[in-house]
Amino acid sequence: RNFSGEIFIKMPRVEHESFEGTLSRVVPMMKKIKNSSPGLQSAIGLERLEKINFSEVISYYVSEAQNTTDTNECLPMLSNLGFIDKSLIKFGKAVVTDAYIVPPVLCPPRLLLCAGTYNGILTVAVSYYESKISGVHIDRLISLIKEELITWCTLQ
Repeated sequence: RNFSGEIFIKMPRVEHESFEGTLSRVVPMMKKIKNSSPGLQSAIGLERLEKINFSEVISYYVSEAQNTTDTNECLPMLSNLGFIDKSLIKFGKAVVTDAYIVPPVLCPPRLLLCAGTYNGILTVAVSYYESKISGVHIDRLISLIKEELITWCTLQ
């Protein structure tokens, strides 16, 4: 099992708050959640799912999707994949110079941003349903992330 799962944090939006300001509010919340080993709980849940039949598993996930999509509220998530590998991956003599992980499709109206690094390149990918979230909004979000990263990099 990989110890990955979803974690939802409810926190109020602060208009015109800087990235660092938001991050300073998120970090303590995430530390508290991480101390409870959330990935372990997900793995145990998946072990249980393997012991029931497929139709029951599908029924469970359909009911969960309906419970989270009753509102038109977008449920944004961020997954920091970290370093895909700290050294170059090789397949025999072939060297992989570019690598990234594509985020999975989620039930609408969720949105998932995945960030990962390989060979010194940060890749940010997004998963969303265009029927629920406008591509114009996604383009604006990606532009804001890009602007924030460029600003941060130029200060370093």
